[in-house]
Amino acid sequence: FDTLVTFSTLITMYGAIVAYRGPLKNGWLIAGLGIGLGILAKGPVILVHTFPVLLLAPLWQPRSPEVRFGRWYAGVAVAFVTGLAVAACWVLPAIIFGGEEYREAILWKQTAGRMVNAFDHRRPFWWYLPILPFLLLPWTTWGTFWRSLRGLAFDPGVRLCSIWAG
Repeated sequence: FDTLVTFSTLITMYGAIVAYRGPLKNGWLIAGLGIGLGILAKGPVILVHTFPVLLLAPLWQPRSPEVRFGRWYAGVAVAFVTGLAVAACWVLPAIIFGGEEYREAILWKQTAGRMVNAFDHRRPFWWYLPILPFLLLPWTTWGTFWRSLRGLAFDPGVRLCSIWAG
């Protein structure tokens, strides 16, 4: 499932970049397809991977007369609705013809239940904080890497990737 979510996330981010660089309509339809496929793959967790970057667009997009954030956020809404429509093409027939038990399993046990009671989530989030510097090795100790970022801080692509990684 993680490969499918990664693929869906990349489709969504590609759609956002297409929307930023070119025709908004095409980009948001691509992003909506990515969101829909992500919902089908693993539920609403796709929004955790994509919405922070989409909603924090003023931080990574350079200011220009072509980019209006009202239109941007309207496009995010269009992508979200498109994603819901893509997911609904499978979910609605499944819950209608699958019966009550299947509906309960699909809508609650496999989405919300997996995120709340999963075996991977036994520890609180702060348990990982002391381990984080070791997970980021060798980047945390590589001075050349940190010095090279000084000039890139104003590049929109680096800002997008930094927000996305965060």
